[in-house]
Amino acid sequence: PNDKVLVAFSGRKDSFVLLHVLKGMQLIAPFSFELSAITIDAGTGIDYSPLKRWCEQFDIPYILYQTPILEIMNEKKLPCSSPCGFCARMRRGALYTKALELGFNKIALGHHFDDAVETFFMSMFYNGMMRSMPPKYKAYNGIEVIRPLIRVREKQIIGMSKKNNFPIIDGEASCLAFREGGEKQPYVREQTREFLKNL
Repeated sequence: PNDKVLVAFSGRKDSFVLLHVLKGMQLIAPFSFELSAITIDAGTGIDYSPLKRWCEQFDIPYILYQTPILEIMNEKKLPCSSPCGFCARMRRGALYTKALELGFNKIALGHHFDDAVETFFMSMFYNGMMRSMPPKYKAYNGIEVIRPLIRVREKQIIGMSKKNNFPIIDGEASCLAFREGGEKQPYVREQTREFLKNL
């Protein structure tokens, strides 16, 4: 009751489904809570206006937070290293900062069951640790981070996304690794996904 929930809304299928599930819950829950969507613009020049229009249709407050993440990454990232970790930390920092600034007490992320399983095996194979994504945890600034879709399979999300014709933002278009000209593109998660399919 009375939570202020900020949904990380990248415009990809997971975040679309998460946003609509939470909006549906808001309409029927026996208590009130606030819900807003935020898109972190890394400075890639992508047109996010379809996301704003979509949110307006469903009476969901929308925030576009423009950041110089791409510019900073180009200055600070080590040569020949993958930008994925660097970008993720920068985006997460921007998200936490804005949530705190605007008075939200919860951030909702769209990670699903398949993400959690892939992360578990990636962590074990590449970092030597058996850990994955917690369904909820408290961030360093006191904001609670929740993953409401953590038990949902990706195929269910794909089905809902297709059924509702969401105006999906292309993942590769917004991914900083693919925009760098192929210096070192992400491949570990894709390899892990294929490994799990074979299992």
